[in-house]
Amino acid sequence: MSSSKLTIKLVGILNVTPDSFSDGGIFLDPKRAIHSALTMIEQGAAFIDVGGVSTRPGSKEVPLDEEWARIGPVVQALGKRIPLSIDTYRAEIARRALDCGAQMINDVTALHDHAMASTVARYSAKLVLMYSAHQRAHCFDGYQGNDIVQSAHSFLAAKIKMAESQGMSPDALILDPGMGGFLSKDPADSWAMLKGCGSLHELCPRLMLGVSRKSFLRIQSEQAARDRDRVSALLSHEFCQRPNKFKELYLRVHNIALHHAWLFADA
Repeated sequence: MSSSKLTIKLVGILNVTPDSFSDGGIFLDPKRAIHSALTMIEQGAAFIDVGGVSTRPGSKEVPLDEEWARIGPVVQALGKRIPLSIDTYRAEIARRALDCGAQMINDVTALHDHAMASTVARYSAKLVLMYSAHQRAHCFDGYQGNDIVQSAHSFLAAKIKMAESQGMSPDALILDPGMGGFLSKDPADSWAMLKGCGSLHELCPRLMLGVSRKSFLRIQSEQAARDRDRVSALLSHEFCQRPNKFKELYLRVHNIALHHAWLFADA
């Protein structure tokens, strides 16, 4: 979906993990994961975001080799066939995936691994920098402050400067304001970020938004996290209709078919 000002790209979530909050354990079998990735591309995904470590609240860190053992077979099979994004905060995992043809790295810690930016820059790949209120991966102490949007603005401005100092092109950077547990347990913080994150265009004209199935969208009658897919799609559609100054919007979602139907119905 695109207009004269905004291009919208769907990023399909593929969690090759046993403990992700909404689909943990489903795609540990490489054949099943590969099939899911190809299906999402057919449904309209521009990228598939492959992750081997859950970063949900309370999740546990896993060894680097275990992370690669989970995602390696998928990345090796698909890296040169479809556009892959790799959800990792480790520069070594990024390097291995980029060697296999991955085109984007999605770093939820925004350069906690100080070798990340220089690694991605060597491959001329895209790099997503996500704001988190927590000090490090798997640490969920919650946001404490008065203005979460301003906190994200200051945090990401510093991370952009760091990435560029290590060779990243400004045109290859994408910002993610963080949502749900990455901000706090209070849904109000996610709604405030969703309302105010448009100001991040002052730092970068490309935004990744990941509201899909987040806890702040919990509905009273739900039986599982996937029951939030319709409200996720509705919220994504509403965000896309807002006046904004971004050039590219990447929507990271679980249900590609539903989001494509809502967002591209008139295409």
